[in-house]
Amino acid sequence: MQESGRSASKTALLVAAYRGRAASTYPHLCTDPWARALAGAEGLQLTETPDRLYPHMELWVAMRTYFLDRTVQTFTADGIQQIVILGAGLDSRGARLSGDDCRYFLVDHPASQADRQKRLKALPDYPQSAETAVPCDFEEESFIQQLQTCGFDRTEPALILWEGVVYYLRE
Repeated sequence: MQESGRSASKTALLVAAYRGRAASTYPHLCTDPWARALAGAEGLQLTETPDRLYPHMELWVAMRTYFLDRTVQTFTADGIQQIVILGAGLDSRGARLSGDDCRYFLVDHPASQADRQKRLKALPDYPQSAETAVPCDFEEESFIQQLQTCGFDRTEPALILWEGVVYYLRE
């Protein structure tokens, strides 16, 4: 949900709001101490319509978060040291799951990255050094080239997550 490809992602706000709610409702599935603050009032407001249309959306986000978090933990336990999150939005996996030897690269549209950085500055306890922001317009730039510019090593194995976004891109 990026108007004209220039504004920050409303979908990122929506998903963060659901993740924040899910962390309270389903703490055994979803843990994210920053999601509510990142989503803010705007994100919570965005959940109103989906709540009426899809009453299980909060549980779905909790299950998706659980599955992807466990996937990351499995791969990092097996020695993968580079995690790439495409269309990262307001994802906090780097802060929540990072280990000393692991680098998290959060790739997203420059407008969404700028909005994310503004929101993170309001969270003094957020470990921003746990992640590397990689601005990239998927329709105009190569995310691999953008990753390399930010320190990604193509010769090392990596886990790449892409939860959404693809259906928002032009064919």
